[in-house]
Amino acid sequence: MKEIKTPSVKAKEIVKNAVDNNYIDILKELLSNDKIEFGIGMRSNLSKSSGVYRIITRDGNDSEQTIYVGRTKNLQKRLYSDLLMGNAGSHTLRNKLIKSNLCKNEEDAKQYIINKYLCQVQIINDEQERKFFKHFAISIFRPIYND
Repeated sequence: MKEIKTPSVKAKEIVKNAVDNNYIDILKELLSNDKIEFGIGMRSNLSKSSGVYRIITRDGNDSEQTIYVGRTKNLQKRLYSDLLMGNAGSHTLRNKLIKSNLCKNEEDAKQYIINKYLCQVQIINDEQERKFFKHFAISIFRPIYND
């Protein structure tokens, strides 16, 4: 007989918070938000507010894939300064692109991000809500670069 595993405490907490905080509605809002191109001009399109972001593949057809979900106290700093303009140590995704040999160096990673990815952001000011929504979004999207 196959053993049935009970959900972990963390999984139960994520589900409870998803229901209590209308995370489905927040997720729908995130998905309906504009897709922002990486590049020098993106800085003016990003808020300095706190929030959750998703990095998606830039695909000509409708088969985009979420590759990373993150949270931050400052969307502009995290996405522009750390991910796009920073070094390998400044953002997990940038580091993983270099370590996986998809990119040879930091400049190569910057160009790769510009050419291959877009981002969407959702402003969420409450730190706990950001944390739980990020975990909820990861459980939905299953991005390849989130551990």
